[in-house]
Amino acid sequence: MNRMKKFMALLLAVVLIAQTGFAASAQENTPSVPSVQSETSTETEPQDETDAEKQEEQQPEDSKDETAGETPETEQEEEETAGEADGEQPGAPSEETETEEDGQTPTNQEQAQDQGENQGQEQQIPAESVGDEEEAETDESAEKENAEEMKAANALLEEETELLADYIMSDGVNIIKTGYTDQTFNIGEGQVVMISGQGAEEPIVFNNCIFNLSGGTVKISRDQDGISYNNGEVVTKLWIGGDVEFNNCRFVTAEGATKTTSAGYDAAIYFYSGNINLKGCTLSAKGYNGQFLGLYGSSGAVTFNDSDISTVGNKNGWSYAMYGGSVLKLVNGSSMTATGMSIDSGNTNAFYSGDNKTGYDAIFIEDSTVDFSDNQAGGFAINNVNIVYNNSDYTG
Repeated sequence: MNRMKKFMALLLAVVLIAQTGFAASAQENTPSVPSVQSETSTETEPQDETDAEKQEEQQPEDSKDETAGETPETEQEEEETAGEADGEQPGAPSEETETEEDGQTPTNQEQAQDQGENQGQEQQIPAESVGDEEEAETDESAEKENAEEMKAANALLEEETELLADYIMSDGVNIIKTGYTDQTFNIGEGQVVMISGQGAEEPIVFNNCIFNLSGGTVKISRDQDGISYNNGEVVTKLWIGGDVEFNNCRFVTAEGATKTTSAGYDAAIYFYSGNINLKGCTLSAKGYNGQFLGLYGSSGAVTFNDSDISTVGNKNGWSYAMYGGSVLKLVNGSSMTATGMSIDSGNTNAFYSGDNKTGYDAIFIEDSTVDFSDNQAGGFAINNVNIVYNNSDYTG
């Protein structure tokens, strides 16, 4: 009995020694082994103690003899001899194998899982990167398209704004020495405009412009930015002199507009010396009180090309008049009409010409129409000037 207990105690000591040696070796090789081995040692020790107790309980006292007790001792000596020959304790290889498997398998799985996740992330990163790049390119393309659309919309808005924009007028004389396109000029009460192309290398040009005249005429005197004009003898709403071109423009004198003096140089529209050309334009007045259009100066000509000039219900003045050495040309399908004129005072004609008595061709009409019918006043009142009339119609 005592020999059996000693054997079991010795066997237990051998197992513990083997486990302790393995634990030290595993701790050096694998960081996670100690926790696993500690669990293995904890689980193994009570199991060995339980097996020894069971063997003691199951062994009958009367069956124990010296022969039976020697057999385990002999086996123990053989095992110790084998262990010394191999340099290892019996049972250590199996424990080490099991511990290594128990310790390394989760680690390898975790490493494999981590590697798989890392590879998946590495594979996903380029995909996300490509997606981000494509999305960025799409956003950039959309931004460019939006920028182009905004640019086109702004350009259209600017064009429409230019078309509808009004020239800013001030009270008194407003001087203009440059051309305009798609501009509206509202010349109201107490305002007058002087358009001068004098001294310009090329004529100043107005395209698709509107000139709205209302209120009373304004007298111009003194120096006006070096412009040459009949100083002190100009009363008007719109003065034009020098080399100027008007293309597809409209000149509208509102009903109720009026002269402010009885002088012959008082006219709603006043043309001075220079080559003034109007193409595709319309000039009109309804119910104007006074002289609507006057030509003054001694050089150049005022030419209406494919343009229409008309008055309706004009009173207290000639609809059209020419003075000095001025020249009028109506060409290429132009028309000049004056209808509904009334005589409120004096002898008023639709058209007056003649202060210069040198006898020159002052009026040149070709392929155009003149209609001064349906008036209380007379038609032409011409004094010592020549009229050239080619392929045109006249009603008066």
